[in-house]
Amino acid sequence: MSTPTRIRLATPADTPGIEAVLSAAFDADIPGVVAFWREVVGRGLVRAELVAEHDGRVVGHLGLSHAWLDAEPRLVDVLVVGPLSIDPEHQDQGIGSALLDAARTEGARQLAPYLVLEGEGAYYCRKGFVPAHTYGLLPPSDRVAGDDFLASALETREPWMHGRVVYHDLWWESDAIGLFQPA
Repeated sequence: MSTPTRIRLATPADTPGIEAVLSAAFDADIPGVVAFWREVVGRGLVRAELVAEHDGRVVGHLGLSHAWLDAEPRLVDVLVVGPLSIDPEHQDQGIGSALLDAARTEGARQLAPYLVLEGEGAYYCRKGFVPAHTYGLLPPSDRVAGDDFLASALETREPWMHGRVVYHDLWWESDAIGLFQPA
């Protein structure tokens, strides 16, 4: 009998499973995601990692990393969602939605005003995200398609919190901005 999928915070013991899921989900289309995520972790930019566990195996992963919102009065810490990856054998079972819901809960626990991400608007808007410009948020680069830069506002959001989202240097050094921009 199969056990239900459980969403939880990742532990160091989950690293091999996380990397396997990242590889299975991304390597065919976007090589290098595993190496990039290792660098994000290694530089201490991760604020939380969530995993979906099914029958004792990691079948999904969502990373939350640090960025800033360059609001007029001051910089504000925000969380970047991604990568979100689901083992191909476990896709279309609601795991991505469950990980995104858990990310909102974790973001609220960390008092972040926004979760932001680069991704397919058609998918993420069904999951409660909206184009970031709805909140006056500008993408970190013009290479990010406007409708594919998305945000979810959390409880600590205040009306003055708008402006450009600023990623850490690693995103620029790795040319990892606009990864999901359609060709």
